[in-house]
Amino acid sequence: MTSFYGSYSSIGSLFFFTSVFGIPCGLLCSSLANNKGYNPWRWFACGVLFNIIGLIAAAGLPDRLLRNQLREVLENKS
Repeated sequence: MTSFYGSYSSIGSLFFFTSVFGIPCGLLCSSLANNKGYNPWRWFACGVLFNIIGLIAAAGLPDRLLRNQLREVLENKS
């Protein structure tokens, strides 16, 4: 049977895990997303909630900025 203080221990460890791993992953996700032309706040939340999986997803995003520049170059050629 868990004690009353045991539940606070698990909440504290969850907060510690989120602050140690979630916030740096969120910052990296938002930086990657911003460089690729996506909303950095949404990807910060994704990084905080999903940690490494969110970071992998942000790294796999297609580059919107590069795609728009390429489209402009191709339209100016024709």
